[in-house]
Amino acid sequence: MNNLFSTLLNVVKAKLVPVWTKLKLFCNASYLKTQVFNKIRSFFSSMLNVKPRNKNDYYPFLLWLVSKRLALAVVMVLGILGAYYIFCVNPPAAFLAGEDGIRTYDYDALPLRFISGKVRIKAKSGYIAYEGEVEKGRAKGQGILYDSEQNIVYTGMFENSMYNGRGKLFYAGGQLRYEGEFTDNEYEGEGKLYRQNGTLEYDGVFLNGNKSGSGTLYDSGSNMIYNGTFSNDSILYSELLGKSTADVASIYMGERTAYYDDTAFAAALKDIGVLYQTEQKDTLKEESTVQKVFVWENSVPIGEKRYTRVTELEAYMGQPVYEGNTYITMPEAVCLEYLQQKGITLLDTAGLEKKSLYDDVVQIEDYEKDYMLYLYTYEYEGLLYTFYCKSRYGEFAMYSIERAETR
Repeated sequence: MNNLFSTLLNVVKAKLVPVWTKLKLFCNASYLKTQVFNKIRSFFSSMLNVKPRNKNDYYPFLLWLVSKRLALAVVMVLGILGAYYIFCVNPPAAFLAGEDGIRTYDYDALPLRFISGKVRIKAKSGYIAYEGEVEKGRAKGQGILYDSEQNIVYTGMFENSMYNGRGKLFYAGGQLRYEGEFTDNEYEGEGKLYRQNGTLEYDGVFLNGNKSGSGTLYDSGSNMIYNGTFSNDSILYSELLGKSTADVASIYMGERTAYYDDTAFAAALKDIGVLYQTEQKDTLKEESTVQKVFVWENSVPIGEKRYTRVTELEAYMGQPVYEGNTYITMPEAVCLEYLQQKGITLLDTAGLEKKSLYDDVVQIEDYEKDYMLYLYTYEYEGLLYTFYCKSRYGEFAMYSIERAETR
């Protein structure tokens, strides 16, 4: 009985072992990969080894005839490479939504190019750089941009993967930098600009990323100091010309100090860095109008650029209407003192001797009247711009603006 059972078991084993061996072989990944590549190689070899027999076996391409079999082989190779990229480089998991229903893609994932809707996009280093709406792989609609520390860089509307529409831009530490309207990543339209310490700096109109148009300027404590017109990221100082002293007081709310002597009256608007000179009147008692504005800056915005040397300005303003040395006036002497306080030391001070009558009124008793400045005066768009230099062809320390017809 035992011999019969052993014989039967050996017969069964003899039948099953070859089957088991083949099953193990077919389940081996290396074997399957080898077989697949061999089949593919054999397929392409047989396809490419068949020579076309007549012109119907070719596709005309410019001056050549391309074998239809060769063209098919190229298409299949591209299809295989595309499938490899999708399923190996960016595996099917990229098509699966997360627990919140939002899919995540690498920034260069091929499927992302065909997706519209809400997604997350990984940066090259692996962190989530964007979460929001896309259309055919480009940010469009509401979205959030993150940095590598997962701090928000920008949140708002996108178009063509750029800031377009209303949004908020943040400093590196997360503090709000700007909120308002954007066009192609630039501030454009109504918006508010904040300093890094959180205080409001400007509220008004922007163009090409700069303050341009009507707006309000604030000091470091978010107190309103000037409400007027801006151009190329600077106050349009020529706007002050012709205004009455009362009108100036209504648009400038910062610190103001009046200076006068027997020859002139001027007022320093320290928070916006200017001094204006009025017509000859006793302006402590009577209202007068602004005739000239001195700007305490050693650069001037003209067109889309800022200039620091007078020789660079001739392309815009032409030849100077005046060039040469001149003796200093009282308002200019006051300006030199303010320039020193601002750290602009291209010109020396003129030795002011003064007496304070009130907290914001100063009488000038004397100054170095033989102090000489080198001036360049240009006429441009109905205005006279005068640049104050230490010597010829040098940098200027400040400039003034007045109307051409008043000179």
